[in-house]
Amino acid sequence: MKRLFVIALGMAASAAMMYAVGATSQTVSKQEPPSLADQVASEEAGKREEAARQLLRQRSQTIQSLLAIVRDPSLRKENPEAVSYAMNLLAKMRAAEAVDTLAHMLEYRHWPPPQIKRSEYRFRPLQIPTVGQYVSSWMRSPAAQALIEIGDPALPAVIRFAVEGQPSDIELGYCVIVIQGIEGKRRGLIYLDEALVNAQRGRNPQQAKRRIGQLMAILEDWPE
Repeated sequence: MKRLFVIALGMAASAAMMYAVGATSQTVSKQEPPSLADQVASEEAGKREEAARQLLRQRSQTIQSLLAIVRDPSLRKENPEAVSYAMNLLAKMRAAEAVDTLAHMLEYRHWPPPQIKRSEYRFRPLQIPTVGQYVSSWMRSPAAQALIEIGDPALPAVIRFAVEGQPSDIELGYCVIVIQGIEGKRRGLIYLDEALVNAQRGRNPQQAKRRIGQLMAILEDWPE
């Protein structure tokens, strides 16, 4: 009898221990692991560095995913709202990696004029002959808005596009909108003057002089 009691006691102790272990593991499993941001505050340098690497990797992957949306021709045609939204997110992230892509999309816009039904809108070029109309209609360009929000890293991209690309008159106007939106009129003219000097050392100084001169002429006429 005594032997049976000892066996039973041992079995009870084992069961109790197993329950305790299970309860402990259940409690631990319910605890959320520390976030990467929390790990940046770790006292261990190795954990901080690894968390920083992962955060930067996540940011880079997110930017590349958003750029894939912006660059997708079918999405630009069939789902312009998504493209505009992706541009806005790139701006919120201050994604300098996106500036060249955005500079080449300054003329892209998806808001139809109010007199045209959305189903009939086919991204017709918008003729903007005067500075005043540039100002009133710049909101049509989500890329221009995004570049202004990204700030200083956008300026060289806009100049590159104006000088090395094949910009239309409208796109040159939007380039000025971006420069003016970031720097203002007076500082924008100073920036363009410096860009003109630097462009003289480029591959096509004559074209650079002509294009930057066009930008300066538009900005000089810009309302104060």
